[in-house]
Amino acid sequence: MQVVRRVGPPGGPAGAGPVLPVETFTGCHDGLRDMMEVVMREAGTDVRSEPGDIFASLIDPRVLARPGQSPAIRPDLQATLSMPAVATARGRPLARQPLPARRLLFDVKTTHAGHGFYLTPRAREDQEGAVAGRAAQVWTEYLPGSCASA
Repeated sequence: MQVVRRVGPPGGPAGAGPVLPVETFTGCHDGLRDMMEVVMREAGTDVRSEPGDIFASLIDPRVLARPGQSPAIRPDLQATLSMPAVATARGRPLARQPLPARRLLFDVKTTHAGHGFYLTPRAREDQEGAVAGRAAQVWTEYLPGSCASA
């Protein structure tokens, strides 16, 4: 999807600059999120799409839903599942035994051909290395100081 956005000069009024096309991948992201929800529902899983109220007891709802701004903390999906432990470190085998069922938050991430993740040694050497590299980076984006490693 291509979005046209008017970009203003630094320090100047927004919308005062030229109109520039900005490439976004919301269609791909939203399609993946919707398909995950459909598959989870078909499997009988309790799932909610974009639950915007789950942090309301911790963060003032007015901050989460400021007019004209999309919520900064809103997962793509919330579901009760039994999943294996996360294993994003290179060479670490995937856990086979699932953990007990618990309420999990999902944030759909995409990586597209030509992105820097495809230029890493991990992407060249490991099957699905670019995707695994992106998965490892997510932890650092959400949990600064996280010990997860690529």
